[in-house]
Amino acid sequence: MTVETKTFGPKTALIYPDRDQAISAIVAALLEKTSQLLASQDRVDIALTGGTDGIAMLDVARALMESQTNPESRTDRTDDCHAYAQAPAGPDSVGLILDSLDFSRIHFWWGDERFVAADDQDRNALQARDAWLDDLAAHHGLPEGNIHEMPADPRPEQTITCEKDDADANLKALVPAASAYQDELLNQLGDKGHMDIALFSMGPDGHFASLFPGYPQIFDDDDSHLVLPVVDSPKMPPLRLTLTASFIQGSSYVWFIVTGQRKAEAAVRALHTVNDEEVPSSFGQGTEETMWFLDRQAASKL
Repeated sequence: MTVETKTFGPKTALIYPDRDQAISAIVAALLEKTSQLLASQDRVDIALTGGTDGIAMLDVARALMESQTNPESRTDRTDDCHAYAQAPAGPDSVGLILDSLDFSRIHFWWGDERFVAADDQDRNALQARDAWLDDLAAHHGLPEGNIHEMPADPRPEQTITCEKDDADANLKALVPAASAYQDELLNQLGDKGHMDIALFSMGPDGHFASLFPGYPQIFDDDDSHLVLPVVDSPKMPPLRLTLTASFIQGSSYVWFIVTGQRKAEAAVRALHTVNDEEVPSSFGQGTEETMWFLDRQAASKL
């Protein structure tokens, strides 16, 4: 399989011929790294990302698992996952890894969330459940308690509608939600205190999670803040919760999936800079590894 590697200081860009192959490659890498980490520690904590590419990753992961029991369901994407696997386990290394993963020791979190009603299809968590997590819980031993959703907006629909332009009312709802998720992170992660793997996509403006250029959340450098409210996101919906840049930077492995020509300019700026508030994704760095999985269009200006 064709992959081009470019290095930008501590960041590595892996460039694939097209979007499908980039997504398949990051899924293969995620499964392999999770397997490796489980061999040396009690649990693995993974922060998921939303968006088209983020959910496509979960679709591919589920398809891979289904292809293990029904080989006729294999697709080009699942075959690409096998091809990109780096584990020295032979041609079916991804399949062997999937068979061995203990999902009771894997915990899923989110890098950000749209602060909407629990049943709103805009929620990253709901989309992730539909794509893969509910199937893992139903058929592959993932405990419901290992799915750590960011809180939904608890207000009645009529109240949400009436208060949609009331910043104070929205903040009053968001602040306890951010605090609750921060408490859950602290209680669950304990002394470890960080994500093992944090997955992100990136917008054409260079944002990641819900950290947008020029907005106050990207300037927050208080290490005691793990989760922040967003009341005026430039991308709909406006109310959100997000992990902070400083907490994300404590993650062991930070990986981006970035595809499409619209993201080429932001990608080159993010890879060439560090902690640039004008390109928030430049803050996305891991303590062990920072990897970008791109298709040729997104990498066209590198």
